Amino acid sequence: MRILNLSYDDYANFAHENANALRSIGVDCDDLKKVKHSFGYKTESKLGDSDKIKRAIAKADVVQLFHSDSTWLDYCVSAGKRVMVYHTGTTYRMNPPHLNAIFNDKVEICFTDQCEFIGLGMKNETYIATAIDTDSIKPDVWKTIKPFMAAHYPSNPGVKGSVKIIEMVKSIEGTAFLYSDTILKHANQLERMNNCDVYIELFNTKQHGKPYGCFGVTAFEAAALGKVVITNNINTKAYADSYGDCALVIANCETTFKTKLEWLLGLSEKDMLYLQNQSREWVVNKHSYQATGNKLIKLLTK
Repeated sequence: MRILNLSYDDYANFAHENANALRSIGVDCDDLKKVKHSFGYKTESKLGDSDKIKRAIAKADVVQLFHSDSTWLDYCVSAGKRVMVYHTGTTYRMNPPHLNAIFNDKVEICFTDQCEFIGLGMKNETYIATAIDTDSIKPDVWKTIKPFMAAHYPSNPGVKGSVKIIEMVKSIEGTAFLYSDTILKHANQLERMNNCDVYIELFNTKQHGKPYGCFGVTAFEAAALGKVVITNNINTKAYADSYGDCALVIANCETTFKTKLEWLLGLSEKDMLYLQNQSREWVVNKHSYQATGNKLIKLLTK
């Protein structure tokens, strides 16, 4: 089976890492996109013009369309291809019925990495998280020494709820905290996340007035680096139904956030190291390239 991943702008390198996961288990998978990502990822999908994309579609058995992009939907259907779509962000969040009307009659499965999208009417809705290169994204050294350091490095402070995060962290007396909203290249972002014990990814349950609040790629990367991660998930059942237990620390309200951060900062070095190892093992076991590739190919061939 030959698979093609297509996107216009591959947000968070999601389609490329999905393809890497499939390739890691020996699946013939290519991935193309139209524009280069600004984060400077080590690797990303190849750029393709319309002719190159049409040739790739002709060779594929399965085409996966990412980020609710319908540009090539009708072309793939008319070419007799099996088609899947991934609903991943704001485009779907703002108008689920509109996107469902476009895709549901033409695709086999609607995947999403957003737990809050489960139950919004997509066809054969299936939650699948991002794939992480756990062979390269890993701790430099384990250096868990008190006082523990918390950090928050948002790509978009408004989306991530950074103002509220800073306010809550400052209300906990004596907290060692690193913050910067400077946008760095991906490798540099990983490097600075390595220099903390607790990474705070997200505290925001609304976006554009719509339900929001599910951990993103940064949470998985921080966990792969061996960090304890505090984040949101307003639909924990969606994750549990697909993957089981989650090692991320979920705090969807201010009281829970403060209570859990204070608890983490008060742990012994031994207990903090145990939780950090649990974070790392969780990502390796459930969201590494191989784990994701094996999970995905079962869904695509059942």
